[in-house]
Amino acid sequence: MAETKMFPTIEEFTKEVKRYFKDDWPQLSDAEVDRYLATDEAQDVIKTRYEEGKGKKCLMIGSAASAGNCLDLMY
Repeated sequence: MAETKMFPTIEEFTKEVKRYFKDDWPQLSDAEVDRYLATDEAQDVIKTRYEEGKGKKCLMIGSAASAGNCLDLMY
């Protein structure tokens, strides 16, 4: 039987993006971070990076860090 590869969900990816973003903005509360990550501009970045990295080994490291750093600069 072929082995099925499981990739992280968008929710898991978003959680990792949040961790990277929060590393650069430790003074923000979780509520403030969640509010920002729920904005249309942040969701666009998160979804785009998720789709670009989906199926690649670097999704939870490279793509999540890239999205977190992008949002950091946009904040």
